[in-house]
Amino acid sequence: MEKNNYEWEQEQAQESADLYSHGKYIYGKLNELDPHDSNELDEFFLELSEYDYKALTSYNDQLLERDDEDSETSKQISVDSETIRCIIAQTLRERTAEKNKPNETLKKLLEKFIIEKRRNWGKKQADSTEHKDYRPKIGLFIEIVGNKSGNQLEKRDTVHYKETMFQLPKNKKKMKKYRDKSISELLEMNIPKSDHLAENTITNNFNKVATFLKWCAINDYSIPNLEHPLHNRKKRKSIPKDDRQIFSENDLQKLFMNDYYERMVFEESNQYWIPLLGLFTGARENELCQLYVDDIQNEGGIWFIDINDNKDKRIKSLYAKRKVPIHSTLINKLHFLDYVEKLKIKGKDRLFPELKNSRDGYGQSFSKWFNRTYRKNIDVGKKEGEKKNFHSFRHSLVNYYKQLGNVDEYRVSELVGHKPETTTITYGLYGKIESLKQRKELVELFKVDCLDFKKIRLWKK
Repeated sequence: MEKNNYEWEQEQAQESADLYSHGKYIYGKLNELDPHDSNELDEFFLELSEYDYKALTSYNDQLLERDDEDSETSKQISVDSETIRCIIAQTLRERTAEKNKPNETLKKLLEKFIIEKRRNWGKKQADSTEHKDYRPKIGLFIEIVGNKSGNQLEKRDTVHYKETMFQLPKNKKKMKKYRDKSISELLEMNIPKSDHLAENTITNNFNKVATFLKWCAINDYSIPNLEHPLHNRKKRKSIPKDDRQIFSENDLQKLFMNDYYERMVFEESNQYWIPLLGLFTGARENELCQLYVDDIQNEGGIWFIDINDNKDKRIKSLYAKRKVPIHSTLINKLHFLDYVEKLKIKGKDRLFPELKNSRDGYGQSFSKWFNRTYRKNIDVGKKEGEKKNFHSFRHSLVNYYKQLGNVDEYRVSELVGHKPETTTITYGLYGKIESLKQRKELVELFKVDCLDFKKIRLWKK
């Protein structure tokens, strides 16, 4: 039933009265502040919602008209009321101008953000950083809050995004029951907690969106501090060392004392060599997958792997660039250098020619094989709560040296490509990287007595 004129007028009158009452309340709160403290005033106005501003505007307009008649208001306001009124008038003018100022949509702002940020990401990391991190994560934010203009964004949008993220499922594009659902449809579903996004995933998303929102504010596309609701996330329940577990002796026996190695059930050279190289070097997966034949070098009679960012290779940081001596077991028992020599004779440039470069580097196909096929077939890291993957080789090597008890931490950091954690300026600034000979001695300290390398068949292909 349509409302008659009387009902409509009554509703308008009630709305006007509500606005006046709420505006009066805000005005009173504003008068409690120091009118000469610009920081305090800025924070106050930043916390106001659209309705708050509408109410304050309504009250301020009526206050100017009926100031002489409203004795109650005259008692409420302070001696600085004229200053407060000037501040309100100026703030409202600026806000109106800001809201009316032409602004671009969030999708267009995302494109501008990406163009600017790519200049700082570096050529080799730019594609992966953009398409794996920022674009999908900020795109999800826009999908949740809507493709509105930057100057339309409010803090309540950020809160809505945050609360929505806590309800979304993981792998929503892969799991059939969630795949084709919109955000609103997903929110209506009774999604079990076991399917919710992991805390680390949520935090990672929040960090990327917060960076984007800060950029919008800095470039005057939105109001400041929109990212504040995304801060103060829950503290980690585990410390970083627990994120990936080391391989036990039993795990290592399953990894290398099996039909794959003893009967040579491998289709590609990378499947045979990269786990062995990971075991003895602790190098990162992609560092090994992307190697070229000429990265295997000799200096003063010491063979080593030169990990660098030459050609199309990528490294995680400046500290990742290093020379890793090749363990004698790889040379004498497994004949790794023979494999390298055969590649040179065949005119191959890459150490593992079958691996192809992708947006995420050379390790994509190997990683899928190692985690989805190999570990599954040999029963490593499959138990509930276990966090074991290729990176566990790295943790295992570092832990081995730690348990020896007589190896300086900075030496291990240099070997595996971590930033050395020194406590003095002497080591941190003036200390030199240890010689290749010293590093070779460190490498040879590593023993794997639980493995019988005589049972591992040599690579002949």
